[in-house]
Amino acid sequence: MVLEIINENYKTLKIALDAAFNRAAKGKGADRHANGRPFDQQPILSIQRDLGSTQFALGQIMKKTTELTKFNDDDAKKELLDIMVYAAAAWVYLDQREKQLEFTMTPPDHRDIGICSAPAVAHNRYGELV
Repeated sequence: MVLEIINENYKTLKIALDAAFNRAAKGKGADRHANGRPFDQQPILSIQRDLGSTQFALGQIMKKTTELTKFNDDDAKKELLDIMVYAAAAWVYLDQREKQLEFTMTPPDHRDIGICSAPAVAHNRYGELV
């Protein structure tokens, strides 16, 4: 997949994002992690769902960032592409979590103080308050 260039001023950004996409979809990501599964069913996202946060992806970004100084330019560029993919995975996780929020009415027990209305409390699909 190649993104359409809408604004020529951002052509270099598009080139970098396309390179990150290709590394995930056709290179290292597809070879090592996909096992024929869609991106959102691979460990890069399933681990975040299991943890209930972006901590895994952000931790990988931090680790890879600290390693950059050890590499030549070519290898550093590959690591930077991986960082971009982890950042995108964190974004996807947050976007999917937002779309999966279920709002339920959980009225607290106010019998003792005579309050009749209760605020809505939001829970994610794991039953956690958000």
